[in-house]
Amino acid sequence: HSQRVAGLVSQPGGGLAHEMRAVMSGDRMKREHPKYYALWGAKRMVDPAKPCLSADGLLQENVRFVRAVFDVYNTPMVSVMPQDGYAQACQCERCKGKETPERGWHGSMSDYVWSYVDRVAREVYKTHPDRKVSCFAYGAYLLPPTKIEKLSPNVVVGIVHGRRGRFRD
Repeated sequence: HSQRVAGLVSQPGGGLAHEMRAVMSGDRMKREHPKYYALWGAKRMVDPAKPCLSADGLLQENVRFVRAVFDVYNTPMVSVMPQDGYAQACQCERCKGKETPERGWHGSMSDYVWSYVDRVAREVYKTHPDRKVSCFAYGAYLLPPTKIEKLSPNVVVGIVHGRRGRFRD
């Protein structure tokens, strides 16, 4: 079914938030690509699915998904936002040091998440320059990244105002 949100038509897999779950939630993906899932302690976060944003192949899977949604549903924008509750980076060797805890809670994962979003967007831009890739500034990646000079021109950043009144001033 489709749903109209903020003037955009959102098809299955083409929603405005947390759509990385569409890439990662399938049983086949979980079975065949366990390294796409964050390593927290000694456990891969398969259920609930949390991504390892440095995993070989995950970026290509996400790019393939975004392109397919554009081609099949002709939607103007697709979210590549991680699943809800994504508040800590993967602890694998490739992800170590990519968090920025010195920026506090709202910036601790900004560079890690936004770098991934930017990489997906740049790949998608090569084939669909008239379409947008979105992610909300949210939770541990609410603050802007500090290690990215300029985001890809097809990135749309939404700002989540929070449910606890963080922006009252």
